[in-house]
Amino acid sequence: MKQVLFISILIFGLVSCKKDKDKVDFDRGAMLTSISSNSLLPAFSNMESKLIQLDNSVISFTTSSNQSSLTLLKENFIQAYKAYQKCKIYDFGPMNDYGISAAMNTYPTDTSKISTNITNGSYNLSSADNITAIGLPAIDFLLFSETESDIINKFTIHPNATNRKTYLSDLSEKMKNEIITVHEKWQEYQSTFNEADGNDIGGSTSILFNAFVKDIELLKNA
Repeated sequence: MKQVLFISILIFGLVSCKKDKDKVDFDRGAMLTSISSNSLLPAFSNMESKLIQLDNSVISFTTSSNQSSLTLLKENFIQAYKAYQKCKIYDFGPMNDYGISAAMNTYPTDTSKISTNITNGSYNLSSADNITAIGLPAIDFLLFSETESDIINKFTIHPNATNRKTYLSDLSEKMKNEIITVHEKWQEYQSTFNEADGNDIGGSTSILFNAFVKDIELLKNA
């Protein structure tokens, strides 16, 4: 519901951009302040909270890989993915600067590369070569690609069980650290976002609308 209201206000703001400022009593700065305070920053705060929760459950699961810890991990993973979905429309500013969309949601994930990384036990998750072997889709593969008993076995008695645990931990910790940084940077960037209240292409209203269109195109085409 918040996103529907946000989009409605945003479109109204864009329509108002076409009219003479002297004839339109619409404060885009107030609109941007409302969006950043009530939608944008809360979304990043929630995502940070969910990824910290996910990382804690990864630690619990890798410490004691059983049915109970796997169930909790899966639940927290789903909540983290939902939190990401509420942030992905804001792919500009610090989120774009740190490449969060590519790092957390490039799909389809490369299952062969993930398996190779686990087998080798050596990788650089920040390299462009591993962009399809990281993020939420990669964790999705590790947790949901087989039956729960098979997954637990791969994390306990499989020859690469230790490497698999390390890989899962590295994936989760990477996302947690990235979103903590982006959330901090957005808090610093908020005033810049609010004050860019012009109707030019570099204004925050235009940037918001373009991000919305980009997200719809991605949903439609991918």
